[in-house]
Amino acid sequence: AEAAPAAAAAPAAEAVEGAHTAAEQGGDSDSDGDDDEAEAKSDGSREPVEEPPYRKTPEGAAPLESGAIFRGRVGAVAESGHIAIVNDLIDVGRTRKYLRQCKSDRSRVDGLIFGFNRGGFDVLVYGLRAFCPVSGVSIDNIQDPTTLLGQWGEFHVQAAKSGSQGLVVSRRSILEKEARKAAKALLKSLEEGQTLEGRVTQVREFGIFVDIGGVEGLVHQSEISWEHGTRPADVAKPGDTVKVVVLGTKERESKRERHDRVSLSMKALQPDPWDAHKDSLVEGTPMKAPVVRTAEFGAFIQLAPGIDGLLHVSELGGKDVQHANQVVKDGDEVYVVIERVDKKSRRISLSKLSDAEAELFEKGELTAANRAPKLKQGSSVKVVVQQVLSAGLQVRIENVIGKKGRGFIPNSEMGTARGTDHRKKWPPGTEIDVMIIGTDRDGGLRCSRKRFLQDEERRAVREYRKEVSKQGLGTFGDILKAKLGLDQDSSQ
Repeated sequence: AEAAPAAAAAPAAEAVEGAHTAAEQGGDSDSDGDDDEAEAKSDGSREPVEEPPYRKTPEGAAPLESGAIFRGRVGAVAESGHIAIVNDLIDVGRTRKYLRQCKSDRSRVDGLIFGFNRGGFDVLVYGLRAFCPVSGVSIDNIQDPTTLLGQWGEFHVQAAKSGSQGLVVSRRSILEKEARKAAKALLKSLEEGQTLEGRVTQVREFGIFVDIGGVEGLVHQSEISWEHGTRPADVAKPGDTVKVVVLGTKERESKRERHDRVSLSMKALQPDPWDAHKDSLVEGTPMKAPVVRTAEFGAFIQLAPGIDGLLHVSELGGKDVQHANQVVKDGDEVYVVIERVDKKSRRISLSKLSDAEAELFEKGELTAANRAPKLKQGSSVKVVVQQVLSAGLQVRIENVIGKKGRGFIPNSEMGTARGTDHRKKWPPGTEIDVMIIGTDRDGGLRCSRKRFLQDEERRAVREYRKEVSKQGLGTFGDILKAKLGLDQDSSQ
């Protein structure tokens, strides 16, 4: 029965408790004055005490309806204002002897949780009031004590304080044993890729702990969402119900751990952004995108939700730039072009657009159509001089954006005599035919004018020999005579 709140029920509780104590001491039951010596036999053994004939509410019995009359006597009153009514006569002395025997034998006893107080819960055991500490009633954190009221359970009788006549019970060891057994069975049944529903137990900076039925698994921060930098606290809180996918299990590393480690994932149930954006994220695509984080080696640019690309620090400035945050900060929007897409490792390399290219992009005149041709070592291409340096010429392939359109011709590969003034002969804007001889570590092209000229000479010789082989020696002589005759005519 549920009475008024504890403060209002205190006087009534004291009166009822006083009457109940008097009944226990000399009412309708045997005295509790028997000590352990009276229970012992002459040979030192103890005579077993039979279980008291106390009737527990049968399982499946129809619950009492509101307004129904229930006759009994007050068994106990909890500090919370809840009253236990018992309709059996309790042999207090015999019951206490039996409970002492259960404590000694570590036998389990049935108990009904009927109230709670500041330190724990009130439990009715064979009609007698017992105290169960909060730590002994559940292995989980208790958010609302009223959820346990009316529950039957098995308990162990614990040792009470010296000189105390009160009963102390706990069911923690029983629950832990059952939990270990259930966890062992669950771990055996877990399969990689299995989808489960669980309850969030803890939220930490590195991830979310989820109870999937007696076994606690970890959703690491990297497995919460496809979007980088997602904070676990922004996704879930203790008590939330979430769906997870089993990634695998790992044997526990110490005895302190209750069971093997279970790795879980929440993002595995979310659409893969790489599939959603596979058609738009192709090499050569220019875009304007925000910086999401910076590092010493470069800045990460968000190309799409859940997909970031790396803009190397070399694209942000010269050798003086030691960290990307010296040039850009989180939230800045930059103009970039996709240089390389590695779908297997989920990495995208970017290069920065020049100011002129960024201006064309804003006008809509720069698109993915301006991609670099299939250039490989030995290919010939026409380039435009961008800048003449002391070490060589910086050039660019016309209408090709990104680092794949950038190149450099060292002075040694210009094919000119020592002391030639390259600035005067090839000012910025001049077109030069070159051969690709490789790429540098930043992905730019290494070009050579000298090798292009050598290749042109070899090509001219091959064409000449081919032409000679077609015409034959006589024909060649006629051509030569005709040429000489023309020369003689012209000399006359």
